[in-house]
Amino acid sequence: MATIEDREDMNDVSLTGKVHGKAEVMMTPSEGLILTFTLTVSKIVKRRTNPSLKLSTFKVVLFNELAERHERNVVDGQCVLVKGELDETAYFGGGTTNHEFRVVGRFVKILGGA
Repeated sequence: MATIEDREDMNDVSLTGKVHGKAEVMMTPSEGLILTFTLTVSKIVKRRTNPSLKLSTFKVVLFNELAERHERNVVDGQCVLVKGELDETAYFGGGTTNHEFRVVGRFVKILGGA
């Protein structure tokens, strides 16, 4: 059975990709400064005759000091490394409960691009 002490091994995500679109910055009373952006990552899909490139997008959220440090650096086309954890949020809309997965960043490194 997993314990709190084992937590570091349970939910650890590392993604390298390009920022897609404009990052959004907002301030909330409960969570402080929040920076949200979309990260596009690529994957080579191997097929017998012709490998192709598959793009996936992930919502990334940074909070407080990390958000403040990167709000000017995270721009469209910028290549970044994000390390953090997966988080699921649920919201009600259109008559159903919807689930959204996001990466809560704990470390961000700007790699280049843009």
